[in-house]
Amino acid sequence: MQVQRNPVRPGRPFRKAVVLAVCCSMAAFMAPVPAQSAWDDRSGDLPGFTSKQGVLIAGGAAAAVTAVVWFAHKKRNSKRAAVSPAKLVFEEAQVGARKEQTLTIVNRSQEPLAVEEISIRGESFALAEQPALPRSLAPGQQLEVRVTFAPASKGSAKGRLQVLSSGPGLKAAKSSSARLVGRGRHQQISSNGGSR
Repeated sequence: MQVQRNPVRPGRPFRKAVVLAVCCSMAAFMAPVPAQSAWDDRSGDLPGFTSKQGVLIAGGAAAAVTAVVWFAHKKRNSKRAAVSPAKLVFEEAQVGARKEQTLTIVNRSQEPLAVEEISIRGESFALAEQPALPRSLAPGQQLEVRVTFAPASKGSAKGRLQVLSSGPGLKAAKSSSARLVGRGRHQQISSNGGSR
């Protein structure tokens, strides 16, 4: 069980908002404009811009700023620990054998979080080691958890790892989870009577 620090980076929604702002500005400036060299007292237009383009620029800028603020607010208020990867796939294993992989619990919010509980559903899956909880995670900090797969029978097996985390201002713990998938197979018997 390892705790690591990882700097918080802008999320994908924030980057999309920045791209939207750039696209709006480019669309407004690339529209054809009549040649103007000075302020037009009759129309009130700025030099080099028509009223239509002024509306486009103002509207695009307002939409971009709104999107950036909304996405940033949403990201800051996502007060729950994230589990990565969201789906953990184990290689095929013989019945009775054991495979092990690692999941990472990450605090992607801007505030400290406490991991209150880590649980697994699915009879073939288990935690290799149960950490001491609650465990505090600073922004950007991550906790590695080892998960084992020991198929009890032949065929596909499914499970889920669930994480409950709490933080400042939350009335109840928030839940995050990852899917667990594996497949069991019977031990193969070779022609000379041995197993393989």
